[in-house]
Amino acid sequence: LAMLAEVGFSARGVSNRCTKFTTHAILWPVFIFFFVLAWMFALLFLVASLAGSDFCVKPDQIVQGLLYDHQDQFGSAIFEYVIYYISGCAVKPDESKLEAITTQIDEVLDGAHKLSEIMTDASIPQLQSQCGLDKAAATALDGSGELLHDATHAINRGWISVRQMLECRTFNPIYTTFVHDAFCVEGVDGLTWLYSSALSMSIFAMLMIMFRAGLYPAKRPSAAKAKNSSLVASLLTSE
Repeated sequence: LAMLAEVGFSARGVSNRCTKFTTHAILWPVFIFFFVLAWMFALLFLVASLAGSDFCVKPDQIVQGLLYDHQDQFGSAIFEYVIYYISGCAVKPDESKLEAITTQIDEVLDGAHKLSEIMTDASIPQLQSQCGLDKAAATALDGSGELLHDATHAINRGWISVRQMLECRTFNPIYTTFVHDAFCVEGVDGLTWLYSSALSMSIFAMLMIMFRAGLYPAKRPSAAKAKNSSLVASLLTSE
């Protein structure tokens, strides 16, 4: 808008120290700076948009390839489950380790649960006679059995929740939302829009450069110069 104002002043023949200083010292350097910056960002957004488009042709395969290239940085079980989630549940991991852990947890919880049942089923006098405890200690032992019983059920429910959380249907939608929807759809569209905006600004900036009157005020030749020019033209014509 400031450059257009300068064009208007030049078209009306308004030229003074203020307009010259504003044009040469402020408007023109700032205009050139932002013009070059717009071209640079347009190129950057174009490259990023093209790279994102190429990535989004086969995003899952590309991500899996990157993971396989850096497989040594992951644990074996973690790597298998990450590939499992990214592949859309197609590449199933080796569940033998997880099953072995589940078996050990079940054995420990089963033993603890049986012990808690023995402790809670016995009465306070039985605990006193069998364990050689006074009434206060027997009561505390009975309360510990109830606490152990509740803890085994809580741990069992927690481990079941962990197994359900590790299923593909839990993590695959998260991956799909971030990679397919957020990056490949919204991200690439956003980069394309930014490129179009930066390119439009650059084109309009080039059009502004073509308005030479915005840089150089309009100058009309004096009457003497016009007369000399006409004489020279007549002499050349006569020769």
